Amino acid sequence: MENKDILLYNSLSGAFGIMNDKGRHIYENIENIKELNTEDEINILNCMKSNGFLVEQDIDERLLIKTLKNFQRFSSETLGLAIVPTLDCNMACPYCYEKKGDIYMTIRVADDIIKFIEEYLCSNTIDNIHISWYGGEPLLSIDIISYISNKIIDLCKKFKKSYNASIVTNGTLLDRETAKILYDLKITHAQVTLDGTKEVNNNRRRLKNGSDSFEIITSNIINCADIIPITVRCNIDKNNITGMDELYNFFFRNDINFYIAPIEKQTDACSVNTDKCFSYKDFSTIEFDVLRQMYTNNKNIDNISYPSVKFLPCSALSSKSYVIDPYGNLYKCWCEIGDKNKAVGTIKDGIELKGNLIKWLSIEHDKKCNQCKLFPICLGGCHLKAIEGKELECPYDVINFRDKLELYYEDYANKNRINDKINTI
Repeated sequence: MENKDILLYNSLSGAFGIMNDKGRHIYENIENIKELNTEDEINILNCMKSNGFLVEQDIDERLLIKTLKNFQRFSSETLGLAIVPTLDCNMACPYCYEKKGDIYMTIRVADDIIKFIEEYLCSNTIDNIHISWYGGEPLLSIDIISYISNKIIDLCKKFKKSYNASIVTNGTLLDRETAKILYDLKITHAQVTLDGTKEVNNNRRRLKNGSDSFEIITSNIINCADIIPITVRCNIDKNNITGMDELYNFFFRNDINFYIAPIEKQTDACSVNTDKCFSYKDFSTIEFDVLRQMYTNNKNIDNISYPSVKFLPCSALSSKSYVIDPYGNLYKCWCEIGDKNKAVGTIKDGIELKGNLIKWLSIEHDKKCNQCKLFPICLGGCHLKAIEGKELECPYDVINFRDKLELYYEDYANKNRINDKINTI
C-alpha cells in the first residue's frame, strides 16, 4: 500500500477495500461536501455507497439486520432436517455430548418421517429439502439411511423439489463401497472427525473393541475422497494441539479440506474436563496460528474462511429446521437430543407451538451486542447458551477476523491482483 492508503472492512456488506488519500478525504468530509467535481471522485463515492461504507441517513442498519434475520428465520425456502438414525456408536469419545445407547430407528418411525415430509411439502412453500445424517454413528444404520433417502428422493421428484444431503461420521465405516451407496443416495458431503496425529488420536479415540482408529479413518478418507467430498474436522483441547501442521499438510497433499474446532462441554452427558478446554478467545489465536501456517506452507487462501455476514447464524433459529432422534422426537438443536423436555413435538403428532419452540423462534441477541461493530458477522453467539442463561462468548472465528483480513490482503498483495473481496476506493 501507499503510505497514506488504509484498509477498511464493512461487516454488514462484507466489502474489504483499500482507501487511498482522495477516498479518505471524501469519506471524512462527506457531510460538508456539496459537489464532486471529477469523474474519479464520483466513482469513489459510488463505490463507497455500493459497498456500504456510506449509507443514507434514514437507514437504521440495526433494524435492517433484524428484518433480514427475521425474513430468513420465517421465510426460508429450505426444509432442513438433521436425522439421527441411531444413538449407538462404535467409539466412546470422552467429549461426546450425547447420551449413548443401543437405540436404533425403526421402520415405523422412518415411515412417520416420510409422511411428515410429504405433509410438509403439501402445506408449505418450500423449494428445497436438505437432510443431515447424524448420530451416534449414523453409518451403523446404513439400511435406514438408504430406506429414508430413497423415499425422500421419490417425494422430491413427485413434488418437483430439489434435494441434497450430507453426513457427519467418525469415518471408521466409510469404506469405498459405503461411499458409493451414499453417493447414489445424493449425499454430497461427509464430515469426518479426528483428534490429531496418529499417536494422539489413537490415545483419545479408540474403537470400543480396543482397536486403533487413525489408520482406519485416514485410509477410508483417502480411498473415498474421489467419490464423495470430505471435510476433516480436528477436535482440539489443551492436550492435543501439537502436530496440526503435519496433519493439515497430509490432507492438503490429498486435496481434502481440513479445519480445527474447540472441544466444549455442551451437555451434562459430556465428560470432558473443562479445565482442558480453551476459551474462545484463546482458541481464536490457536486457530489463526494454524491458518497462518497452512497459508505459509501452501499459499492457498481458499481454505481460510472470509469474515462474512450471518443473518441466520444457526439453523436452529429457522422455523423450517428440526432435529429428529431415533424415537421420532423433534428438537431444534443437536445438543438437545435425548432430553425429551426440550422436544418441540414428534414426527407422528407434529410440531407444538409451545414453550420450547416459542423460545427458539423468538430468541434475540443480547442487547449489549447492539453497539458492536462486528455484530453482523456474529449475531450474538450461540443462541442455545442464551436460552439456557449461560454466559455468552464472542465466537472464535469473529475474534480473529482482523488477522484473517490481513492475511487476505497479504495474499492479494503477493499475487498483485484484484479479487472480488478487495476493492480500491
